[in-house]
Amino acid sequence: MTIGWIITGALVGSISAFIFNLILRLISNRAEKKAATKELVADVLDSALEEAIQYWGGKLNSQPDKKILSETKIKLLIKYQVSLIDDFVEQYSRKLSASDTIKLSSFKNEAFDLVTGGEFEGSSCKDLHRCKKIAILYAKALIIIKRCS
Repeated sequence: MTIGWIITGALVGSISAFIFNLILRLISNRAEKKAATKELVADVLDSALEEAIQYWGGKLNSQPDKKILSETKIKLLIKYQVSLIDDFVEQYSRKLSASDTIKLSSFKNEAFDLVTGGEFEGSSCKDLHRCKKIAILYAKALIIIKRCS
């Protein structure tokens, strides 16, 4: 009977160790995924901000090909940032306050309206006041995202 108990104990111990290792790996993967999502959201917001400032700053008025390319890139970045922010809010829901969640939710709509608003296809794209608003809006969102740890 002693050998049976030793074998049973060894079997239970090895199964417990396997399950414990599996749980630790899942937790580690989840933490890495959260960190990667946070970094990706920040990178996409930085890219969208840079592209929008360049577009609305009037630097592309003399280059119509680059201007059209920039418009397309901005539209894609805006659409992509919406899904990334949704993923970020879902993953960091415990660390975000209710006001931060609301700010990020409203940011998605405000950013789309401000960056692509009515005059997007116009011939002259120099609006420094709009650049300032875009920079402030994106800075607020980036602060919220980078504050989460």
